[in-house]
Amino acid sequence: MKFQLPNLPTFPATPTGLESAIRAFLTEQGAARPITDPGHAPTGNPPERLDARVESLLGDALPWAQDCAMFQPAIPLGLADALRRRFYPQLPPDRLGRFFALPDTLSTAAGIRFSTQVLAILHRGFNQRRGDAPGDGAAAVRASPRVRPPSQDAVLAFFQEEIDKAKPALKDGETPGLAYLKWESVRERLRLEAEADNDLKRLAELTDPASPLSDSLLAGLEHYALEDGGLEDDEPGNNPGNDPDKIPLRLAPKNPKARQRLAALAGNPFKIRKLAAFPLTYWQKTLLGVLLLSFVGLAGMGVVEYRAEEEPVDNFELVRDVPVDYRLKAVGMQIWSPKEAQTQMSVPRGWRLTEETEHHLTLYENGHRTMEAFTTPDAGQGTRIHVKSRDEAVPCRAAFPEMGLTVMRCSDQDARSAGLQAGKASRVAGAGRGESPVPSESTPGSPRRRVETSRERMLIALEFADGNTPELPTLPALREELWQTGELDILYRLRPIADGAGNQEWKTAQLFAAMATDLGPWIEDSRLLWWNAANSVTVFPYGSPKFAQTINIPADNKENWRAKLAELFPPARLEKQNYEPLSSGKERVQAVLKTPYANWRALRKTKAHSKAICWPHCLEFAPDGGKVLSGSYDGTLLKLWDVASGKKIRTFKGHSNWIRSVAFSPNGRTVLSGSADNTLKLWNVANGKAIHTFKRHHGAVWSVTFAPDGRTVLSGGADKAIKLWDVTTKRLLRTLKGHTSYVVSVSFAPDGLKLLSGSYDDTLKLWDTKSGKTLHTFVGHSNDVYSVAFSPDGRMVLSGSGDNTLRLWNTASGKMIRAFKGHTNRVRSVAFSPDGRTILSGSDDSMLKLWDVASGREIRTLEGHSDNIYSVAFSPDGKRAISGDRYGVMILWGAE
Repeated sequence: MKFQLPNLPTFPATPTGLESAIRAFLTEQGAARPITDPGHAPTGNPPERLDARVESLLGDALPWAQDCAMFQPAIPLGLADALRRRFYPQLPPDRLGRFFALPDTLSTAAGIRFSTQVLAILHRGFNQRRGDAPGDGAAAVRASPRVRPPSQDAVLAFFQEEIDKAKPALKDGETPGLAYLKWESVRERLRLEAEADNDLKRLAELTDPASPLSDSLLAGLEHYALEDGGLEDDEPGNNPGNDPDKIPLRLAPKNPKARQRLAALAGNPFKIRKLAAFPLTYWQKTLLGVLLLSFVGLAGMGVVEYRAEEEPVDNFELVRDVPVDYRLKAVGMQIWSPKEAQTQMSVPRGWRLTEETEHHLTLYENGHRTMEAFTTPDAGQGTRIHVKSRDEAVPCRAAFPEMGLTVMRCSDQDARSAGLQAGKASRVAGAGRGESPVPSESTPGSPRRRVETSRERMLIALEFADGNTPELPTLPALREELWQTGELDILYRLRPIADGAGNQEWKTAQLFAAMATDLGPWIEDSRLLWWNAANSVTVFPYGSPKFAQTINIPADNKENWRAKLAELFPPARLEKQNYEPLSSGKERVQAVLKTPYANWRALRKTKAHSKAICWPHCLEFAPDGGKVLSGSYDGTLLKLWDVASGKKIRTFKGHSNWIRSVAFSPNGRTVLSGSADNTLKLWNVANGKAIHTFKRHHGAVWSVTFAPDGRTVLSGGADKAIKLWDVTTKRLLRTLKGHTSYVVSVSFAPDGLKLLSGSYDDTLKLWDTKSGKTLHTFVGHSNDVYSVAFSPDGRMVLSGSGDNTLRLWNTASGKMIRAFKGHTNRVRSVAFSPDGRTILSGSDDSMLKLWDVASGREIRTLEGHSDNIYSVAFSPDGKRAISGDRYGVMILWGAE
């Protein structure tokens, strides 16, 4: 006889069936929900909708759950129970167990956390509620056996009261701690739902990248959306409120500033049209109208007089030897500054200066400057300045011991010798402060006139001298050889000076200020050669004026700097005595082929790793050029190699997943690595030990680099984020967001003021380091951007892409300069030579190519790899290069 209990639910003996039985027991439903186990599901029944399932699981606790869902990111258990006692006293406390039966609901330390899909359903139900029940739930129970849910306003007011009670204590003048900021974030999220007139100013401040809660707060807000018709400036049919997986916001902000602050959130989750500026409020519009009416009325009464001259009357004139470059400023405002003057010229007609105003005029011509200060007279009078040519002879040397600076200006050997013997401390060309006499064309030791051009092109030299041994044996010979070229105009020599504590200090900021004052408008057309003696600064201190070209001269031995000078000053150039570019791209390439690139070959091939060397930045020379750092997919290792011998120096161990990027610090004492374990690590080069691990990325760290001053580091990752870190405090300074896919390459500008990033979203972005704002988005590639780099002078940026091309961009305008085409597969890694004239690229076509920056032509192809080239780098002196491939092979390139 078969025995069966009547009306009892049955469940299959599977994990899904067991889950269904537990949920049925907890929710007191007494019937199995539709089975979703694909192996046991009955045929012909449609799957249960999530909203119907939520309603079925919650039963009479549904309104209570809807109310709890308005408190985010998680509602404490005590607060949920207080809400029940206030508005739902008819419900027993154990109804709370039904909340945990909802899909993916979690019990955390902060309280009950609903899943995004469940939150969307509960929010939508709360928003549709139009209940007008009394605020006292107990009274409602006594008045009616069927209790209506409380009104939205009553529930939100209750939460506001409870939040105010929980406010952490904060003394006057005390900086808010993390607990206070967390309390503020909960309050502002509730205000976003409760107050339509809220301007959201504090919410915007808490989501700023500088806020420690920025990432978590933005992560929660990105799931929200506005209901249909929420904002008048939304495009029809493009409203995220239509998405059932989005959490609908209860109210659309009415405040115009609030709308724009929501639009400025990362990713713009509410899809609000961004305006160029915040719109005017009602009161601002009213005030503007009153001011306009007042102006019109006063003008009609004759109080405000507007005069228009048919022809402007000149009241200022320069006569006689007017230079081609001058700067005129009035009360700090620059009025006139000719950028592309053709010949000697006078001030244009119709130039009228403000009357009774102090002006400062600076005249630049042929390597010297003159400063004039004057005040324009009353109406009806004018100012005429006579410009006189200079013909005074001056010594060849000016010394400024307070900043460790010596300035030399000699191109004639006899005059130079006489000036050095005299050793007078006279000022030359201003050399940092005030007006000074400067030699003329006929004076020995004066800068020569070159071919007639509209602007002066000068060659400047900068030597960082050794504080302990000021006259290193090779340096006088180097200086002498430079003077012998006849090209050098000015030589600056800087030594460290002792501060009050006896420490050696380099006054680089004062030096650069002096250079900017001395050289004025010539900087942008001039070249700077620089070198350093032993025990001086080992890396050029960025922050110098922006020269047309900045070139490092290797001063370690005579052979090296002579080879560099021979490259810079070939006989054809010396005959022309100017720096005009060669006329055609073909001539440019032929000129470059005369350099050592023509003799470059594979000097050494090393099986560095058992698997691929990672890309795009996994090989880097040390600042002294004597070592190379490599990273690979062969596990968790970085390796340090000796360039001269090719032997491995040490291995760095500590990551738990692949290495994705490596970098040397500017002083060469530490190295940085990024890994697929989502971290960055800082290492000590001397002992190979990890100094610190940076943890805030939520995906693989694809690219890392140091700032030029070594104080901060930059990283980009698979979480689409760019992060800036402080090396000293180890703190996260800022998170930059804007890319829509992996950030695989990052770079600092030479002055450290800008950042560059490349992404799988096919774009590059230029950022302001201090503010974190996007300055330019470079659009032009048709596939992933794999590698990016700044030119040494910071005026251009370079990118390599999966579209098989390299592209050169203008940093100031954001426009593409040219594309380099020649690779037949993805360009994985790119690099500029130290002098900025040449580009190196590595590709999946196994070819290493050298390109001429000026013409865009390919110089030559270096063959030696048998598979994809993943990483490339130039040595600091530009005489060597390194490349790594998919098989873990590393090749050192150069001439004999």
